[in-house]
Amino acid sequence: MMLTRGCNASCLLKAFGLEPEGQVNNTDFLSLRMGFNFTIAKHWLLKWNPQVYYLKMDGLGGFFAAQSISIGHKKFPISISSMMNKSLEEDNEIPAKDFDWNLSLIYSFKNNFEKR
Repeated sequence: MMLTRGCNASCLLKAFGLEPEGQVNNTDFLSLRMGFNFTIAKHWLLKWNPQVYYLKMDGLGGFFAAQSISIGHKKFPISISSMMNKSLEEDNEIPAKDFDWNLSLIYSFKNNFEKR
């Protein structure tokens, strides 16, 4: 098994709403993310990207953990991926689900580019 990894911290994202009603007006987002790529056996790949982030929307804030994980074969265009999101606080101010996840089936198109 071979492992490659990387770590990055995203800077603070600040967003402002333009409509006067019916939307979030101020959003702050700060995250710490890591990325790991594992080669399992000869042609199998596993990618894992954990993340911890703070989200504040119109004065309501909370800490969350998220991750995405994918597994696929180097010689086959279909892979499986899952994304998960979990609140790290019992009394989170943001009205969101405590745990949310999905499962995806991904088809990758083969792209060959030539330098002209």
